[in-house]
Amino acid sequence: MAETDDLTLYAQWREGKDREAFNELVSRHAPMVYSACRRQLKTPQEAEEAAIEVFQMLAHGPRGPQTHLATWLHAAAVTRAQQRTRAQRQRPPNDAKEPAGGEIAWETLADVIDAALLAVPWQGRIPIVGQYVEDKTQAEIAEEVGLDRQRVITDGVTGFEALRRELNTRGLAVDPSRLKELLSTNMVEPVPSSLTPKLAEQAVADPLTGRRLANGFVVEETIKKGSASGWVIPLAALAVAAGLAIWIARGRAPETPVDIPETDRAEIVRPEPDRPVPDPRTPQPDARPGETRPQPEPVRPTTPDPSVTETATFAGTVRDDTGSPVAGAKIFAGPL
Repeated sequence: MAETDDLTLYAQWREGKDREAFNELVSRHAPMVYSACRRQLKTPQEAEEAAIEVFQMLAHGPRGPQTHLATWLHAAAVTRAQQRTRAQRQRPPNDAKEPAGGEIAWETLADVIDAALLAVPWQGRIPIVGQYVEDKTQAEIAEEVGLDRQRVITDGVTGFEALRRELNTRGLAVDPSRLKELLSTNMVEPVPSSLTPKLAEQAVADPLTGRRLANGFVVEETIKKGSASGWVIPLAALAVAAGLAIWIARGRAPETPVDIPETDRAEIVRPEPDRPVPDPRTPQPDARPGETRPQPEPVRPTTPDPSVTETATFAGTVRDDTGSPVAGAKIFAGPL
């Protein structure tokens, strides 16, 4: 039974009226519920009565906790204590003075800590209750609520800062390390030895009162299951949008390089220039004065004899008038 998580025990009670499961829940959370009630009510007797009412709401309410039972019980305890305070005469103000060094004393913080914690959003409140009330590790809290550990750490930091802001609005500027110290050592106080069985017995015995007290009590238990790294994709999309905006502002369209295939490239053939025929009367540069060297006979083109057929071999590429290569082309020399 000790290894079973809270929500499983609660389901066993709701579905099968398992008294052992409900007694285990009361045993686990009675100190926290009683402490939250005691901080807001005048006497231990009033705190006991309020704690009994909280567990009556848990036992017989139409809608119980869905995501985190301890945080739900804390919200129920604070709400019920506030309702009893409003119905009776107001509790006199606490006259505790702050130490000379400026540090906030627990007696000063105790009057407002539960109401301030109730103002913290649900997902940020769970790590605070789990760590400073239930004394659980971040890994245990993550497993309990079905989140990854990094997300619980992030939610805890966000919730803790929200709690400090809420205290600041109430006139209490508390240093973070001092607040952690006060929460760790004062949120849960010992309960009378006879209280736990009394809470369980009376909570189960009066279903009508439980349903009446739970009527209208609704806790918004919204939990976002996304990972803490989920901001990466929106940030990447934002970067892409910014790049497109810069490109549009510059007004330049992207140029797509076109790769021209080798077969479509035109081959440029430059004809060799005609060699000039030297004049026999032109003196050579290395000739002596008055000396004229005989010039070789120029090679004059001869007209081929059409009656003579010669076979010649050419190496190269034959192209048509568009410049495209012609496969299997044949060349004929002479008239056809």
